[in-house]
Amino acid sequence: MELDNRTGAPEFVLIDVVEQDKVANERVPAKNRDLADKGIIAREFVLIDVAGQTYALDIMAVREIRGWTSATVLPGAPAYVRGMVNLRGLVLPIVDLGLRLGFPAAEPDGRHAVLVVQLNGRVLGLLVQGVSEILSVDGSAIQPAPDMGREGSNFIVGVLPKEDRMIGVVDLSRALDILADRTQAA
Repeated sequence: MELDNRTGAPEFVLIDVVEQDKVANERVPAKNRDLADKGIIAREFVLIDVAGQTYALDIMAVREIRGWTSATVLPGAPAYVRGMVNLRGLVLPIVDLGLRLGFPAAEPDGRHAVLVVQLNGRVLGLLVQGVSEILSVDGSAIQPAPDMGREGSNFIVGVLPKEDRMIGVVDLSRALDILADRTQAA
């Protein structure tokens, strides 16, 4: 990672990213400058563990990672909404990402984590079994996800082959759209 000589902070470079027919500006670390100069789009993901599987979330959506604390139940909320917590004065709904992806419910413990994400101007917490690493990849390494035609499969928009496993890339805007629709209507 390159450091800014004036501040000692990591240096970033702004590049254009084409994603699902939209053009957005995304900041990527300067270590990916060589890829950007060659026209290769670098992407960074947070790798998470859900129901014993590894999934990738776009790092640009993640604001912070916190340990699990019990949540206050929200009556009438969808089953995948664990409840809400107070995050420095902000009421934060907690979504069990495993349940949302169609896996059976698991009882959270001290190893679970909550990723605070910002999506379309809303801040939510995602309950996951753990966070394993940050992965920087060439955008062309992401392969299309197979269409399985069942709920949860349309939330996986790509697959990253890594060593002896396949990592599903989760589209948070798809996975959380029902929650956003319900909370905006309230």
